[in-house]
Amino acid sequence: MNLRSLDELCSETIQSVLDELRLSSFDELLAEIGLGNQMSNVIAQRLLGEPLLIDTDGNPENNQPLKIEGIENRLISFANCCLPIPGDEIIAHVSSGKGLAIHNACCGNVKDYATEPSNYLPVEWEIAKEKAIQFETEIVLDIINEPGVLAGITSTLAKLNSNIGSINSEAREGNIYQVRVQISVENKEHSELILRKLLSVKGVVKAARKQ
Repeated sequence: MNLRSLDELCSETIQSVLDELRLSSFDELLAEIGLGNQMSNVIAQRLLGEPLLIDTDGNPENNQPLKIEGIENRLISFANCCLPIPGDEIIAHVSSGKGLAIHNACCGNVKDYATEPSNYLPVEWEIAKEKAIQFETEIVLDIINEPGVLAGITSTLAKLNSNIGSINSEAREGNIYQVRVQISVENKEHSELILRKLLSVKGVVKAARKQ
């Protein structure tokens, strides 16, 4: 067996690992990893059905990343704090009762990765080209408070096949407003194209993704 995606893990595979470790549920397995009672990379290799290689220091050698196909399920979810999208470097945080939370590797909420590696699993994107999957992300715009700016923003997003989930604004100094827009994108390249196009909209003075 050569499974590479969390989405492809069948219930029999998971149950086999649970039986081997004498655990009653997948959540209990995640709790054991979170408590440091089980090594995340060892569990990953067992779930993948691959042989575990040990290096000269006694550590697992073939700690291959699990593949993330972009669909949330009972095993995986995308963290709201950083809203990772394909093209971002990502890491999975093991959370008891919540499965694996996928974070942008630059997210401040996973800065303890180096000191607490047992709480994390290596992951990477694997999005099939034929799958038209949209991901949520948030962009932050500084705009001049004048007529037509918001209309220009929404029109640009529509032309670039990006849907708007929510818009929130906050007054800044002078005649500037900061606008936070939750949008749908295909990947990092798509989001960067959107930001470039938005900067060409009259009245938009700054555009960036939420970090």
